Amino acid sequence: MPPYRRMSSRRLHASGRRASCCNRRREVAARCAHIPLWRFIVTAPRAQRRTRPIENPPVAHQPVKSVDPLPNELISGLFSSSAPAWEEDLFARFPFFFRAVHHPDSYTASLSRIGMMCGSGWYSIIEQLAYDAEMELRTCWREQLQFPEKMAELDVALASGRAVSPVLPYCTYVGQADGELKVELVYGSLCPSDVRNRICVHIEIAKERSRCTCEGCGSSGTLREINFRRVYCEDCLPDLSLKRKVASAPAGQT
Repeated sequence: MPPYRRMSSRRLHASGRRASCCNRRREVAARCAHIPLWRFIVTAPRAQRRTRPIENPPVAHQPVKSVDPLPNELISGLFSSSAPAWEEDLFARFPFFFRAVHHPDSYTASLSRIGMMCGSGWYSIIEQLAYDAEMELRTCWREQLQFPEKMAELDVALASGRAVSPVLPYCTYVGQADGELKVELVYGSLCPSDVRNRICVHIEIAKERSRCTCEGCGSSGTLREINFRRVYCEDCLPDLSLKRKVASAPAGQT
């Protein structure tokens, strides 16, 4: 017969109390099983409820002065759909690259609202860039349509969520910044890396050409850093006073 360990009287009383408590809990749970939970919710009167203080109370709302809305004529002038003729020509000739302009509801781009933020002197530079990018995109899309397995991969990627809109790149902004052409694109989720790299090379070539091309007339120009940073020739400086400042400045600062 295995030896048993004798328990002290204090341990016996404690274990007995625990057993009786467990039995009482089981009895209460069995009696209350059919009672809905909402009957156990006890709410005190509103005057006796305690609320926790807010550490950072919100600032009291100040009365805001009402402002009349802008007239429709001013709004239409800020976001005018009309663009200069040279911009319209580029948009029409390269619809794939500038498709955000033709379908503003499908693509988010400032180009469709404000147009190109640069002078017409860079027309030939933007034309060459748009032509190269358009050919890259059309070739890429033609390959997708030519081979059924490519279209199957595209459909599977779209259905599984691995590819999201847009599929191929499109232009969102054309302007000037610090005396050079600035072009922004949204690269598609399925754009091949070699196509993307070639488009980036075309953009860099356009930037290099814009640094020495007058933004006003397209002839050879110089970066002007008087109240602005733009490339102009001597005949296209916006103000005569600026021409005098450029003429009086040392040769290294013009």
